[in-house]
Amino acid sequence: AANIQLVFYRNPKNPKADLLVKALLNEEEATMPLPATSTPFYYRWTDFKKFYLARLNLTISSNNGFSDFIKATQQPYKR
Repeated sequence: AANIQLVFYRNPKNPKADLLVKALLNEEEATMPLPATSTPFYYRWTDFKKFYLARLNLTISSNNGFSDFIKATQQPYKR
């Protein structure tokens, strides 16, 4: 079993700033193959969403399903 959590952060002093997201895997901060921000372990929501939607599309179109999804998340992010 695994526990995946997404923590979202919006700067209350600058509501128009990028929405940030941090992923926790089994309660531990997870690094992602995404462009870095100035805050460690936080990534732009737009980058995160694009990355995972692309991975989900790969999984849905694949006969191997989840194992292909895991392999795909290990590949570098391309903007």
